[in-house]
Amino acid sequence: MGGHFNSGTVFMFTNTGQLSVLAEFDSQPHGYYPNSGLVLASDGTFYGTTSGGGPSFCGTVFNVTSNGQVRFVHDFTCADGSDPNAIPIQASDGKLYGTATYGGDFNCGTVYKLTQSGQFTLLHSFDCLNDGGHPSGPLSEGTDGAFYGTTYDGAAGYGTVFRLTTTGKIRVLHVFSFDDGARPWAGLSLGSDGALYGTTSDGGLYGYGVVFRVSNNNTFQVLHSFDQLPAPNPISALVQASNGSFYGTTSSIPNSNGSIYQLAPGGGYSDLHFFDGTHGAGPLSTLVQHTTGVLYGQTFIGGTHSNGTFFKFDLGLPAFISLVPAAGRVGSSIHIIGQGLTGATAVRFNGVPARFRILSDTSLVTLVPNGAGTGAVSVVLPTGNLKSIQKFRVIP
Repeated sequence: MGGHFNSGTVFMFTNTGQLSVLAEFDSQPHGYYPNSGLVLASDGTFYGTTSGGGPSFCGTVFNVTSNGQVRFVHDFTCADGSDPNAIPIQASDGKLYGTATYGGDFNCGTVYKLTQSGQFTLLHSFDCLNDGGHPSGPLSEGTDGAFYGTTYDGAAGYGTVFRLTTTGKIRVLHVFSFDDGARPWAGLSLGSDGALYGTTSDGGLYGYGVVFRVSNNNTFQVLHSFDQLPAPNPISALVQASNGSFYGTTSSIPNSNGSIYQLAPGGGYSDLHFFDGTHGAGPLSTLVQHTTGVLYGQTFIGGTHSNGTFFKFDLGLPAFISLVPAAGRVGSSIHIIGQGLTGATAVRFNGVPARFRILSDTSLVTLVPNGAGTGAVSVVLPTGNLKSIQKFRVIP
């Protein structure tokens, strides 16, 4: 919410905390309540969703430039989805894929495909009883090119983990039983080991949520069960940072003001920070790691005006580079985002040198070289090499 029309805004924060409002939503005929956040696409602009608004009041997918120009790419009709609460992701084929929490044939949510020009394809309508219902988190593209996600409802009432092909063929990989978790709101994160990691807000050993892992062979494992104290109920997704560990937040109110926690690659859990209300409370959104290594996030309430905060959490994690997109064929153009890139002397795809052109201190463009294999991308700088967290996947 917020803004002059109380329908939500798009904003920009600098590293020093300076806030600029880029765009304001005005309800009708456009969308309102942009709850999903934004994703940077290969065209250099950002894509997001509004959970409501549009001609059918069922939500929209929009595009926004860095100077605040907004274009509405798709208006949901409810028959093709409603309440798209998660950001779409740009897949290796260049198209956008996303979920809508409601709508579709059974009003249990949908998965869709969308081109940047606005060509929409409905891939799947959930039916709740057979394949789960109400996906609220974003999709993750696996190393096999398929998409993975979660529903927070289903036949057992506790949610599912599913796999969906680009043609819309779905397979349920796991049905939650409460004992192993319940209501995975936030979707999944692809780890560097190729496994999928996620959270549930409820269930588990103590009933207050779990962190779980789904391996490449679809083996399900609970890595941590949250207790009532000190801070239960994780609602946000995990982010794998540049040191290999996963970071997430718990959001329970009124039991606590929420926390930030760390999960080591081997599964070791530790609490890192507890919110006190003064600096925010209820961190509902997924943490984001800046290429400087610093983690950033938002709280739903708390702070000076009790309307939430935008915070940074600096653990001294290594700087890195980000790839847009993180998959492509030989010869395709890839943007690299980072810091200090004007001094770059080489770019390597899993050790293979690549041609590149520097655009700015924070951006360069490169071409996937012949002989490149799936693996990390590195940029050679006078101050030391920067490496991608993502494994770039070379498409045959």
